[in-house]
Amino acid sequence: MDEARENAFELVAGGRAVVVTTTEDVDLSTADGVQTKWERAAVAAVRAGAGLLIVDLRQVGFLSSVGISALMLLSANCSLRGVELVLCMDEDQAVRRALDLTGVLSTALPATTSVEDALQRVLVDPA
Repeated sequence: MDEARENAFELVAGGRAVVVTTTEDVDLSTADGVQTKWERAAVAAVRAGAGLLIVDLRQVGFLSSVGISALMLLSANCSLRGVELVLCMDEDQAVRRALDLTGVLSTALPATTSVEDALQRVLVDPA
């Protein structure tokens, strides 16, 4: 993975959120690189004082158990850093089905269908 793709995240909403877009399938061969990308985005959120990290998975076709574990680790790390993690994915996406089947969406990771919906968490927050 080249450096430009590895650091592909964007500070949005007046610096109150970071969006990281994942475009590749997340499996055993890509998970380490993707996890590094997600963790760098989380660090960028902390450094910017952003309270929200949005992981946009709408272009991901496959998420293996290794990818699910990486998301759970990211969630724990975000929580420790005081950053809320929200996933963005389509309603009928295979990634959403995988997360639904494992119970992750109902118990640990909030999800929306658009980055704009996820941003509402910081845009309507009176803080």
